[in-house]
Amino acid sequence: MARISYLTPETAPPALAGLFGDGAPAHIVGLLGHAEANVVPLSAYMVSLLSAQQLDARLRELCILYIARLCACTYEWTQHEAIARTLGVADEEVARIRELEQPETAFDTPAAEALALCAQMVRTHSAEADTVARLEQTLGSRRLMELLLAANAYIGLATVMNACAIDPEPGMSQDAARRLADGTMGAAVLKAAQRAP
Repeated sequence: MARISYLTPETAPPALAGLFGDGAPAHIVGLLGHAEANVVPLSAYMVSLLSAQQLDARLRELCILYIARLCACTYEWTQHEAIARTLGVADEEVARIRELEQPETAFDTPAAEALALCAQMVRTHSAEADTVARLEQTLGSRRLMELLLAANAYIGLATVMNACAIDPEPGMSQDAARRLADGTMGAAVLKAAQRAP
């Protein structure tokens, strides 16, 4: 059972009502909603990581899955396995991330280097200069920075979820995952509503 109670649409401040429903996983919204001043900009930022980057979405999802596994965050794994499959990540690729001791050795570049970068960030809170240099050569500076930001965000989110002992919840539907990937779910909708007169 979670160490902090979940907000619900009924108990959340009215300004946060747009974060609930629409296919969004209720438990993470219910936990993060306690940080009322932070949850809207944080949610918008997280949606931007999943919908506005030039970084290949499949590569990003492989990395998030690896981070979830390394951080032992079942909740993050469940939600992002659903997203990864919706975006075309194959069963065999998901299995490699889940089962192999060093899945980075079972992928070609750039996935191998990106997974190595994520493992380094989780284990050492940094990354090796050679790994960063190779990824900048392969991905370019923009996509490398997008990968670094996504990895950092999901390491941090996994830590928060683990600290709160978030309860399991089914992975989001394909429709919800698609809307999240195109920026029309949750925070993006709420942000647009807040700009309206």
